[in-house]
Amino acid sequence: MPDPVEPAPHRKIICNAAWLVAWDEAAQSHCYRRDVDLAIEGDTIAAISPARPADHGDAIEIDGRGFAILPALSISTPIRLPSRC
Repeated sequence: MPDPVEPAPHRKIICNAAWLVAWDEAAQSHCYRRDVDLAIEGDTIAAISPARPADHGDAIEIDGRGFAILPALSISTPIRLPSRC
């Protein structure tokens, strides 16, 4: 049973995303999906579905038109600062 003091996780829907980089478990590789809705609950991807008009209830809707979604993309790059002589 959830803790009554802790707020329920917010549900977010990224609607009409142009591209999604997803993991295809059967093929054991990444795949690209077009025109999708992505539902996120807390910090977990709850659902991926074809983009379509829908009533998402109290979910926070984010317009994904023209954007690509790369879940869990983390980029860490080393930075070299020029030394002064």
